[in-house]
Amino acid sequence: MHFLKNIELFVLAAQKKSFTAAAKALRMPTSTASHHIAQLEKELGQQLFARTTRSVELTPPGLLLYQHFNNILSEGRVALESIKNMSETASGPLHVRMTSSFAIRMLGPRLGKFHRMYPHIDLQLEVISQETREFSGECDLAVVVGSLPDSPLFCRKIALIARHLYASPDYLSQAGAIGTPDQLSQHNCIAMKYLEPESVWHLENGGICHDVPVRGTFSTNSVAMILHVVFQGVGVGPIGDFMAREGVEQGLLVRVLPDWSLPEIPIYALTNSKVLPARSKVFIDFLISELAALM
Repeated sequence: MHFLKNIELFVLAAQKKSFTAAAKALRMPTSTASHHIAQLEKELGQQLFARTTRSVELTPPGLLLYQHFNNILSEGRVALESIKNMSETASGPLHVRMTSSFAIRMLGPRLGKFHRMYPHIDLQLEVISQETREFSGECDLAVVVGSLPDSPLFCRKIALIARHLYASPDYLSQAGAIGTPDQLSQHNCIAMKYLEPESVWHLENGGICHDVPVRGTFSTNSVAMILHVVFQGVGVGPIGDFMAREGVEQGLLVRVLPDWSLPEIPIYALTNSKVLPARSKVFIDFLISELAALM
């Protein structure tokens, strides 16, 4: 336990850039914290922190040690938590980070069910914008839709979003039917910029692949916004089948080129460790079950 405490001291000092703040968090005198870190530097023969009167910054050796120690600390905490939870129900604080579109559209309608299933979990949901895609930091897990960010976190694929092209009946009646992928060049195509940065749609039909350059008067990084403008007859857009289902049933959307699909979009759960406490495991399992039913 002393080893983990010293690791925690070093990691906190690196994160807070302050020996005083780290000592306060661990309820120890600042002099004791400084002494432990000085002893560590002496044992390693390396200066780990560049000290100033206002803060401390990691040196290159310190940064390397921080990366290793941060992983050790996370593994140690989670291992202790897992052992503790073996005979207990899932409980305690759970800090989850995800984009606003996923939180509102996919998780929001299911939060009540999760709470009823796990009333002792204190869910702390942090919603971020799609533009930031900042998933590292002090959270228990993050949910990522689409491409993975450059991150040292462990990832687990929890779902795949099937996608096709959709348009409104009004748009097709005015712009004309689409019988082949190449005819898309004659239409207003709604581009999903962060998924197709080169404005090319990669269509698949069985074992056949066809790359189609597209152009249009509207692009966005929001799937929900694509759905809105396609509903309004602006053009043809790539939409997840589960999002388009209700519109198709109501006759407000038509699947374009039904035999052709776009690459599926993965959904990942990112965590600091492969070993998870019970509250993190049940949250991920809940998402897997709910998304499987939705997709």
